[in-house]
Amino acid sequence: MAEFFRINGGSTQLHGVTPDIEFPSASNLNEHGERSLDHALPWTQIKPADYHASKLINLDQLRRQSAARIAQDSGFKMLTERSKMLHDIDTETEVSLRESQRRAENQQREQAFKTDRERYLRVRGITPVDENAEQIDEDALEVERKAIARIEIEEAARIVIDSILLERGAPAPQQAVMR
Repeated sequence: MAEFFRINGGSTQLHGVTPDIEFPSASNLNEHGERSLDHALPWTQIKPADYHASKLINLDQLRRQSAARIAQDSGFKMLTERSKMLHDIDTETEVSLRESQRRAENQQREQAFKTDRERYLRVRGITPVDENAEQIDEDALEVERKAIARIEIEEAARIVIDSILLERGAPAPQQAVMR
């Protein structure tokens, strides 16, 4: 129904915005969002605005620093495992005709994800909520959801910090902790 155009004149339809630094957990996003709809609007272009592109200082260094942090980050490990699991499900070409076997496989996947999620939350000092309990602490559940939603946001903030430090010629911090 409506198009959004970037400063360079290109729309975001079907292509989105290509990141300079891509996170591993975002690898299967092509199957989601507007581009996955049958009648998605086509990509179009208008006259670009008059602007001067910013030159990032050493984008390769920013990518390396981010990749090194991500490789050690339990949150990204959890998101990457979730992404792999969802990709495996989406690309599965054979399934058992036995309902009991399908249920067991599904339960095994859910347990693996739950274990990864709980491990991540404990690292962050958050006690996981038992979502199968009769009484669920909705406030604690919201704390969990926010912590998981912040994984990529926090790394994006660290990249911005790295960029500022590089621009100033300052050495990168060994580890930035954001809460």
